[in-house]
Order: sequence, then structure tokens, then C-alpha cells
Amino acid sequence: MQKQLNGVPESGDKHVKMETDAKVEAPKKKVKKTYYVPVTEIVYGAVENADVRKANAKEFEMALQDHVMEEKKDRKNVAESYACDMRDKLSDIYQEFVTD
Repeated sequence: MQKQLNGVPESGDKHVKMETDAKVEAPKKKVKKTYYVPVTEIVYGAVENADVRKANAKEFEMALQDHVMEEKKDRKNVAESYACDMRDKLSDIYQEFVTD
């Protein structure tokens, strides 16, 4: 017969399994698996890299030409403005110095 001490049974040499004796297992770590999947592009009707490089070079040349043409146009406008201003001055301010 087992004796009870303070409401807890006494078992003598026998080991009584209690809730605190249970092994506490650490939570398992999640393992993330990654796989290498090779991806290749096959696009039908696409432009090849060499053609793209040629088109980019042509676009750069055209942009440079546009820039040169804009500068030339601006210089022409400045010269034309100067000529118009001088003509107006000759007919107004410098009229007495002009001979026909």
C-alpha cells in the first residue's frame, strides 16, 4: 500500500513520471531548399544583340546631328538678329553718317 504525504502518493523506489519530467523538445527549424533552374530565352522574331547595338549607335549619331543642327540654328538666329538690329540703327540713329 502506498502512503500519501500531503496528498501526493509516495512510491518508494519507483520512479513516477510527472509532467515536469517530460522532455521539452526544441521547435524544429524550417529548412528552405533552393534549386537552381536554368532559364533560357527563345523569342521568335526578336532583334539580335548585334542589331540592337547598331541601332543604338545610329540613334546616338542622329542625336548628335540634332544637337549640332540646333547649335547651328541658334548661331544663325544670333547673326540674323545682329544684322536686323544694325539695319534698324542705320536707318534711325546713324542716319546722318550713312551716304547713299
